[in-house]
Amino acid sequence: MGQIGKRIRQIRKQKGKTLANVAGDKLSVSMLSLIENGKSNPTMDNLRHIARTLEVGVSELIGESEGETKELWRQVEEYLLEKGFTDPDRVYGLIHPHLGEIAHTYHGAEVFKMYAYLLALKGDQAGATQYIEKAEGVFLNLGHRQKATETRRDLSMFHFLNGQYEEALETILELKRLMETEPEMTETPALKIKVFYNIGGIHLALGNREAGREFLYEAAQESARTRDMTRDHEILSNGGYLALIQGDMERYRYYHDRLALLIQLTDAEEVRFAYYFLKMLHAYLIEGNPEEIIGLHALYEEKPVKDKAMKLVMDSYMHLYLGIAYFHLGEHGKALGYLSQVHVQNPMARHPYDVATKAEAYAYTALIRLRKGETGEAKKEAITGRESVLPLIDHPSRDFVLSVYEEVMNQTGAMKEPQGSLHAKWKEQL
Repeated sequence: MGQIGKRIRQIRKQKGKTLANVAGDKLSVSMLSLIENGKSNPTMDNLRHIARTLEVGVSELIGESEGETKELWRQVEEYLLEKGFTDPDRVYGLIHPHLGEIAHTYHGAEVFKMYAYLLALKGDQAGATQYIEKAEGVFLNLGHRQKATETRRDLSMFHFLNGQYEEALETILELKRLMETEPEMTETPALKIKVFYNIGGIHLALGNREAGREFLYEAAQESARTRDMTRDHEILSNGGYLALIQGDMERYRYYHDRLALLIQLTDAEEVRFAYYFLKMLHAYLIEGNPEEIIGLHALYEEKPVKDKAMKLVMDSYMHLYLGIAYFHLGEHGKALGYLSQVHVQNPMARHPYDVATKAEAYAYTALIRLRKGETGEAKKEAITGRESVLPLIDHPSRDFVLSVYEEVMNQTGAMKEPQGSLHAKWKEQL
């Protein structure tokens, strides 16, 4: 914003006007001085007033900074399309050097939002809050109330990324109340669906399964009612996952059938992933059928994912279940090959359920190492898995990882199946 202040000062001096001339009765001289020195951000109303006084258009005040900001946002979007969030530091490096030159325009607000997200990933909650509020202010000044409201949801997600689940829930419930009392703040059903979905996810992170279950279901019902499929693949796959964990097959079939219908309506990569991911979960948790998992993956691979960044993340989950399947078929070499590819960097996957699920890769790797007599490596994998799940809420994957840790630590020399674990259940069925 400093560039706009410099531009205002430059034009004011060119026209021979004093600070008082330009400030008039709309602004104080001290405020205008702060704006010119880049120490305060003008609202859109203030920019219009200054432009009228200087007899120029607002676009002339924004000047080159708008074009530069738009170009910066284009570069960020282009990079994310190619790489996703696999390297947040690279995205940070694109934005940070230009922070003082960001125009308070639509694209500028998007840059501020992205920068806030990057700060949240770094654990800088105060910085993330500062920039998300800045983005909200710009959107409001421009009349984009829907976008401004969405920034409040983003703030909740920033709390979530930093493991501040209570704060995340409080923030998003406040937004839900605002939407109920001021419905004009929501111009489309998409935000309402996102809010229900996020509330459900946060409840699950806090261990409130019933509340999480109902909000996910409410999000699915709302998307069906409004025919807004913006986040359907996430809602349906997560809702189905929770139903499987709880043994609620009726609700699982509801989510499964909705995903199957969604595949017929759209051939989007994320929808295909959600569908096959859910069916793999069913084959693992309910059927105990490794051949089915391998067959499902073959069907999924018939149309390879084109987006490189998306493929990295999706393959991470697919490889987990392929590794598990080959483990139970006794093909340990193949299993290790897939399991070693599970833990790609994905800042988005910080939900305790994601962490617990992916920790199974450590547990199965430990079991393979133990069977091969590689005790030291088995211990290392088992300890890593245990450390990753200990802080988490109760979850079947967490229970399994801890049971494998106990088995490896026993050092019996002959492996016994951990009683009550998913692994033991599969052993019975196979």
